[in-house]
Amino acid sequence: MIDAGLSPRATADRLNGTGVSLDDIKAICLTHLDGDHYQSGWGKFIVERKIKVFCSDRNRREMVTRNNHPFAPLVKGVDFNVFEPVPRLCASAVELRHDTEGSTGFRFDCNGNALGYATDLGRVPASLIEAFAGVDLLAIESNYDLSMQLQSARPAFLKNRIMGGRGHLSNAECYSAARKIFDVSQQHHGRLPSHLVLLHRSRECNCPHLLRRFFERDARFAHRLTLAEQHSPTPWLNPIARPKAPGEQMFFGWPQPAPTPAWSPVSSPA
Repeated sequence: MIDAGLSPRATADRLNGTGVSLDDIKAICLTHLDGDHYQSGWGKFIVERKIKVFCSDRNRREMVTRNNHPFAPLVKGVDFNVFEPVPRLCASAVELRHDTEGSTGFRFDCNGNALGYATDLGRVPASLIEAFAGVDLLAIESNYDLSMQLQSARPAFLKNRIMGGRGHLSNAECYSAARKIFDVSQQHHGRLPSHLVLLHRSRECNCPHLLRRFFERDARFAHRLTLAEQHSPTPWLNPIARPKAPGEQMFFGWPQPAPTPAWSPVSSPA
């Protein structure tokens, strides 16, 4: 699971009917520790179920400090390392700017399929473009519309924090990053991502209709675009080139009798 911004009970409610339950969670990769990405209520659940947690080294130190000793062996720092959250799933971390603590983007690879996931980016580093080139599913933050942000009633300090390069990505910044990733994927890998999922949309300073019109200016995005919602699960997604299997969202191809979901964006915080 990527991030744990909903409580275990709320997560269980969101998973109801998807074919996935809390019992299926064996590892959690955390982008950062803001309350909408990690809730402390997971601590007891993680220890009881011996769930592995992967995050930046800085976040690991903070999590271990917050929690008791049994929690420490389960939390792994992943700075600049390739790691396996679960067997045969290869993951790599990308350092991102966000507030003072930073955040982490992740790329996951298994059996020729790949997912790139990044949210709460202050800006888009070249390392992210390079890391996400060739993914099958690109999930990236598109938080705010610049005009709506400037015209909002939010205090100046909050606007400056969001727009100052260590906060969130605007629609235009996300659009530019997605185009670069698609360009490099096409040029160097000979294929495009099957899906572009836009995360972390602001309820106050963004609009789904505006966002969709903005991104559909690039014809490559038009039939690949999914807007993640905060209060409802994202529909199952599967690679365009392969027939859909029942109850499948993003199947990474473990050798097993029947496909099971490997990644499920239950919701996207705003």
